[in-house]
Amino acid sequence: MTPKNIEECVRGWFIGDFEPSILRTKEFEVAYMKWKAGPFPDMHYQRVATEYNLLVRGRVRFNGKVYNPGDFFIIEPYMVNEGEFLQYSECVVVKTPSIPDDKVEVSKPKTPWPGPGV
Repeated sequence: MTPKNIEECVRGWFIGDFEPSILRTKEFEVAYMKWKAGPFPDMHYQRVATEYNLLVRGRVRFNGKVYNPGDFFIIEPYMVNEGEFLQYSECVVVKTPSIPDDKVEVSKPKTPWPGPGV
């Protein structure tokens, strides 16, 4: 199936080794993502792929650094994507190569019990 509009794509991904897509390829993936303010929806990393992000609109805190429109941030293999959208944000994302089952979700660490009497 070839989508006719970005809204028909899964989470904004429109090129890659998946369906639906406007171009099916194992070489790379492309997405246009829109995010509400708040924490990243899941913590994960890629085992093989590298993700190249261009922040188009909004502000993002990623791994302790704040990014503004026009900034790039790169997520290398095994780098956990921990962060938050400080306001409504839009990103263009290119990931290479396209490996649909490369993503590994990570549990958020639990807050340690502070001990008795705290």
